[in-house]
Amino acid sequence: MRSRSGTPACQRRRDCCRCCARAGHRDCFRGGRVRPGDRAPDAHLVDAATGRPVRLFDLLRGPRWTLLLVGDASASHLDCDALPDEVRTCLITPARSTPFSGRVVIDRDGTFRRAYRAKPGTALLIRPDGYLHWRARTPYADAVAKHVLGAGAHPSRTSTVAGHDLKTEEPFEMVQPWWPLALLAVIQLCDAVLCAKPVAFIRQCLIDVRFPERFWRFLPPLKAAAAAGLVVGIWVPPLAVLVCAALVCYFVVAVSAHVRARDFGRNLFLNATAMLVICSAALALTAQAA
Repeated sequence: MRSRSGTPACQRRRDCCRCCARAGHRDCFRGGRVRPGDRAPDAHLVDAATGRPVRLFDLLRGPRWTLLLVGDASASHLDCDALPDEVRTCLITPARSTPFSGRVVIDRDGTFRRAYRAKPGTALLIRPDGYLHWRARTPYADAVAKHVLGAGAHPSRTSTVAGHDLKTEEPFEMVQPWWPLALLAVIQLCDAVLCAKPVAFIRQCLIDVRFPERFWRFLPPLKAAAAAGLVVGIWVPPLAVLVCAALVCYFVVAVSAHVRARDFGRNLFLNATAMLVICSAALALTAQAA
């Protein structure tokens, strides 16, 4: 199968992986996210102005830093005129974008997306030596300048990987889409309120599955903690994955309790089973985003 640029897609992926392997970078072919300290992998792109194929490695050549902006959202808060002279910008989009002062290239075949796993709104600052220095969301010119100038002025503040001075990345990116976690948090919070002094249908449900009454008092704080963890997890994806996994386990136990008690009515199918499906879907989405 050939891409629009005329080169077989499988050959382009193999070329990208071979270039990364020679550079000592493994993330593009193991499926991991490229992080500061990694060699920036290659990608096959298309110049938006000329329509000609161009390699990312060609865009990174020279003594200047390169700020890769993923999607139009990444450039919306950035004043390119305020960037240091040492920095050149390049906007990478899946299709033709809005006007941009720097160079615009199109990730038509998705090689950049697969190699970097960068979501729209992400900025990647590449050093002149070809290593990823900084990865962030919605960048501002002063933050970019701080990293560029700080790397030269304060080399002792950077960590060293393979003999190169490297900055650390921002720890986490916001989960996208975030609304499933927010919805699940609202459900858990409402459930915690209803369990504080169990309303009639919840009390009957707990009695039907023979859940010991001495443990009822632990349900509201546990559900409230789950709601809080889901909200925080929107900005800390590993926490969201942990909470969603715990909720899946909780509702697996709940479904088992209903089946063991031969309670095959609304509580099993509308409450426990439906919540198990919702939590499983949230876990899958969050794990993929993380």
